[in-house]
Amino acid sequence: MKRILISLSLLLLLAVPAAAQAQACTIDLTDSVIQLLQAQALAASGDTGGGLAQIAEARAGLAALVSNCGAEGIEPGVLLDNEFGAPNGSFIVNYPLDWIEGGFSPNASGGGVFFGSSAAAAAALNSAVPQAEPGEQALAVAVATPALLGVTSQNPTLAEVVNTFAGISMAQFEVVSGLEIAIRNDRPIARAQYRGESFEALLVGVQLPDSEHYAVVVGISAPGELEALRPIIDAVALSAR
Repeated sequence: MKRILISLSLLLLLAVPAAAQAQACTIDLTDSVIQLLQAQALAASGDTGGGLAQIAEARAGLAALVSNCGAEGIEPGVLLDNEFGAPNGSFIVNYPLDWIEGGFSPNASGGGVFFGSSAAAAAALNSAVPQAEPGEQALAVAVATPALLGVTSQNPTLAEVVNTFAGISMAQFEVVSGLEIAIRNDRPIARAQYRGESFEALLVGVQLPDSEHYAVVVGISAPGELEALRPIIDAVALSAR
């Protein structure tokens, strides 16, 4: 338990982005550090519930600090606290704290899963035409080999894999921006954006570390609200392994 709490403490402290230390955004972590130390002491004495309560208070304080910096135009980092492991053991992916895990559908080499900021948001993605409500966000994660994603060529590039999948997903909708390749965390990712009358969507694809599988993440929001979801979509895609 001690080891787990120490790790959580480090993660919570590191979750505050370096940019937030700028002069326009002054941060005092004294209270959070004290709460985390108290959490560790409580857990060590056997009071796990009390320790978790202290961690929750520290997280709330850190979230408030990040929010205040965001109000001053400093972009907060993305922290994905939840972890989903596919029941068939094919992949693991992280997603935001307090989001709801939807249904999992296995395939021969991976599978797909839905996540949402609410149960209704997660369910909205499981339809031919998503209905995204204001303030709601949802993600669909698909992991498979290129062949199962519809690619017929041997040794395809990331662009080929994602373009093939995007062609199927975006066929009946308006394409806002075609496929582009970007570098995030020293890894190439492929993106394409599209929309319908009731939603906006960003599709992001990456090659997994095993080089045999690819992850494609589709994030949806209500019209005009996609920008806030973009960094989450990228982070979830890059967490797939």
